[in-house]
Amino acid sequence: MVKEAWRTSWKAFLEKVASQAIDGSNDDAIAEFFAGNEIEWSGTITELKLQSRFVPGVELRMPTVELPLNEGKYIREDHLYVLVAAEDRSKWEGLPEGTTVSFKARIKEMNETGPFRPIRLFVNSDGHVNVQISADQGRLL
Repeated sequence: MVKEAWRTSWKAFLEKVASQAIDGSNDDAIAEFFAGNEIEWSGTITELKLQSRFVPGVELRMPTVELPLNEGKYIREDHLYVLVAAEDRSKWEGLPEGTTVSFKARIKEMNETGPFRPIRLFVNSDGHVNVQISADQGRLL
């Protein structure tokens, strides 16, 4: 079975988000489309927060992507925070900032508890849109 490109490509993922937004999908519809799906991407570690009490994870710098939307707005995104389960933390520990890693994670489900939806779009005052992604189960590949 061939995986959809957005599951293995950060840029293709953001292109899919942009396409849905241009077609008139709201945050809930976009989030519903991606919720619960596994992704396999690469990024550069900017900070390990594995000892965080509430959100143990890894901050990653992703390739910067800019994509046009409607009404002069555009997506510009270049980071991702991935929650890491307790059983996988030891594999991430000790990796220095600046290390590029390939990882697997899951975009959260719509009905999961917590303060964040699976996908949320934030419009900034300069017209650019950030895409907040709630990803968990981060594992190194």
